[in-house]
Amino acid sequence: MLVALFFALHPLNVEAVGWLSVRKDLIGATLALVVMLVYCGYARQPQPGRYVALVAAYGVAAMTKPVVVGVPALLLLLDDWPLKRSEPLRTRLIEKGPLFAMALGVAVLAWRVQAEFNAIQSTDISPIPRRLLSVVVNYSVYLQQIVWPRALSIFDPIDRGLSLVDAVAPGLGIACVSGLVLRCRNRFPQIFMG
Repeated sequence: MLVALFFALHPLNVEAVGWLSVRKDLIGATLALVVMLVYCGYARQPQPGRYVALVAAYGVAAMTKPVVVGVPALLLLLDDWPLKRSEPLRTRLIEKGPLFAMALGVAVLAWRVQAEFNAIQSTDISPIPRRLLSVVVNYSVYLQQIVWPRALSIFDPIDRGLSLVDAVAPGLGIACVSGLVLRCRNRFPQIFMG
């Protein structure tokens, strides 16, 4: 309840909560959570009916927002913790095969639609190294904005005028936290899952 209240009132989510045009974010997140709940039920008692419900739930969720394509990978993480499934990885990958196939279909469809409407920038305009710098810097920017929201605007520029120097501190921070989480994976699997 407290997390839901924080989500609803935090300035980074005001747009998703308050504007009808961004309802797809809330619907996509809700349906992704439904998929995870259905999957937990299936993982505890694997039955054909539960599996069909899982595939159907993911199909509906995948139609809401392309970002839901990552849910099958998230289900693999749930297998590790908290579900602690003992099946071999290959078996679990085959089990999620239809979900990964749907995710691939949604990703290809989203890419084609965005390409048709010229919503994808050419690598001439925004080269790959610059995009990678942007990812590293934006991780730190969004983490800062979660703690202390400032400099928020309607238009959030992807390219923040970045240089390699801008990405050093956030990159080192991400590497250190990732290394620490990997090192503590066995003692604290919930942190690795997070």
